[in-house]
Amino acid sequence: MTEKFLIGDELKRLTTSQAAAYNKATVEEKADIALRYRELWNRGESLPQASIQGEPSTQGRASMAASSSDTSLFGPFLIVIGLALVVWGFLFDPSVESSGGGLYGLSDRIVNIGRVADKMVIFTGGFGIVILGAIMTATNKILHAVRVERIRA
Repeated sequence: MTEKFLIGDELKRLTTSQAAAYNKATVEEKADIALRYRELWNRGESLPQASIQGEPSTQGRASMAASSSDTSLFGPFLIVIGLALVVWGFLFDPSVESSGGGLYGLSDRIVNIGRVADKMVIFTGGFGIVILGAIMTATNKILHAVRVERIRA
């Protein structure tokens, strides 16, 4: 039975940059890389000097992984910030104290139109940031899937 990942002597056959890229890969990527490398070794071919994704080893997969992880965290970060703004906008109190409060059964607070506008801007701005974060997260997942397909090819 063939192992799912590279082990022992197989890892020793990798160059330093290939080993670094393999170690930074996700579990799914490691399985794909192991399958691809074993196919090359079984045919008697040596591994290309380029990185795992076929780019020059000076740029390599490590730099792509760093940029990918940076952007993959930014989308969820925007979602959290946007949700916080939505909650704040929802709970924002647009009323102000009035001078005639309590007389003739009137409330001592009245709604200020300017503060209602502020509430609306906070709420809709937060909602827009949530949508932007969701789009960024989805785009990052699509790009990741395309990269994985490129590895398999």
